[in-house]
Amino acid sequence: MHTPRTLLIVALALSFTLAACSDSDPSHNDKTPANNALADIGLEDATSEDTDEITDTEDLEDIEDIEDPEDTSEDVEDPEDTSEDIEDPEDTSEDIEDPEEPFELLGVLDETFAAAGPTPGVFAGPTNLRSDGSGLVVTPTGNVLVAGRSRLLSETDAEEPSVDFPKMFTVQLSSAGELTSEFGASSEHPGVALLPLGAEANDIVVLATELQPDGKTITCGHVRSTQMGRSQLFVARLNADGTPDATFGNNPEMPGRAYFDVPADKPNSLCWALHVLPSGKILAAGQVGANSTLTPLLMRLNADGTLDETFGNTPAHPASIPGTTLHDIFPDDTWHYALIRELAVLADGKILALIDSLHLQTGRKNGYLLRFEADGTLDETFATVTLELPNGASHEVFDFTVEPTTGRIFIAGKVQHIAGLPLYRAFVHALSADGQPDPTFSTYILDDLNAAARAILLQPDGKILAVGSSITHPDTSFEAGELLVIRLDPTTGQPDLSFATEGVLLHESPTHTFYTARAHFDPEGRLILTGSTPIDNAYTPRGHTFITRIR
Repeated sequence: MHTPRTLLIVALALSFTLAACSDSDPSHNDKTPANNALADIGLEDATSEDTDEITDTEDLEDIEDIEDPEDTSEDVEDPEDTSEDIEDPEDTSEDIEDPEEPFELLGVLDETFAAAGPTPGVFAGPTNLRSDGSGLVVTPTGNVLVAGRSRLLSETDAEEPSVDFPKMFTVQLSSAGELTSEFGASSEHPGVALLPLGAEANDIVVLATELQPDGKTITCGHVRSTQMGRSQLFVARLNADGTPDATFGNNPEMPGRAYFDVPADKPNSLCWALHVLPSGKILAAGQVGANSTLTPLLMRLNADGTLDETFGNTPAHPASIPGTTLHDIFPDDTWHYALIRELAVLADGKILALIDSLHLQTGRKNGYLLRFEADGTLDETFATVTLELPNGASHEVFDFTVEPTTGRIFIAGKVQHIAGLPLYRAFVHALSADGQPDPTFSTYILDDLNAAARAILLQPDGKILAVGSSITHPDTSFEAGELLVIRLDPTTGQPDLSFATEGVLLHESPTHTFYTARAHFDPEGRLILTGSTPIDNAYTPRGHTFITRIR
């Protein structure tokens, strides 16, 4: 005989069974931005239909219809039987909505970005500056910050830079691609912050930008002195509103800026890469020129911009100073120019550095990796292996990324197609976690297109995006042309044929040619690119900064 309490237990068990059946497969909840496809044809609809709610299609018998001849529950009242009123606070199966389809990067220009401008999808400017964007960060809210060098244009000539000396500029766009008035509001150009870096006669180069967790931006480069052509490395920090951070720097007369003389006797140092550590300390990397060589330089700053003297290989290298590491490498006892192009901090705190080098006797370029301990000393367990591209071709490396699960390293750059001629091919190369050639990944070279890959990223699904430009400008020294995006399978190095034609996308503009310098994902998985739009060689910078978004 079934008592009322027995029926209550049966009813609850069936209700939990229904809830479990109606819940969708957790594997469908992964949001992994896939790639965008660049196309010369119009804007395509990237909206995916929501998946239908998963429900159980079989009707279950109503418990009230189940009759038991021995059941006298109708005649018995149980004061504790509140089954009709019982609600399970964790049973939200009826309220669960199917997750949205994972964002798919299609590779088309997002014309909702900078839509009010003359070329929807592309912000080019600010138009009153000659500038070249070379550092890129995207905030958690989707704002885009780009830094570089700039000169104000003459009021009488829309293309000629005025006598105004070069300054570092930082521009902030909203996620819609419009200048944000709250950034640089104290300047004459809302949305743009201009920062002088030295004497008016000096030229400057800006190469990298990083975002701190507190919204401040760190930017590095070098100031070129008129004295013997030497350069002085600088690191600058701006507050979130674009004003110089007075708590940072080592020059009281120029708050927000720190300058470094490395080596101390004849300073000639350049900064190419940055990384903000969780401790608030800052890694800066580049090169030092001394005694007819260029030597890779790694340095660590305290959060206030002073050198961290607990870091480095002093006195292992005679030219280094506390807080810095210098590393000479002379394969085959030949002189080299070498610099740290990019760096990454691994999960164990070790520092991986991508080196770009030049053989002074043959003129052949080559890339290799160095790994440093967290204190700046060289990790002797990591073998230094130069990249071996097909036929030992001369090549230049620009960027690298590390696969989180395997530690594999993917490197992007350009390989010289014909010795002595300015013809190049974009390439992606792979190494194992210990820096050795990856036998499973064939070096990818984009044939039949003069091009360079200058940035490389991994999608959440592991696919590789190599970003750069074709080199089709009539002046090949600009190394500019169409926007270029390549998507590869990470296991084989082969083009992802589900991405555009043969995995390669080009975007040509009727008004601009592009030198793509940096790439980053925004919070929604769209691809942000920046660089410059070269115009001519008469002045520096040679054109305007561009910022674009691809969906």
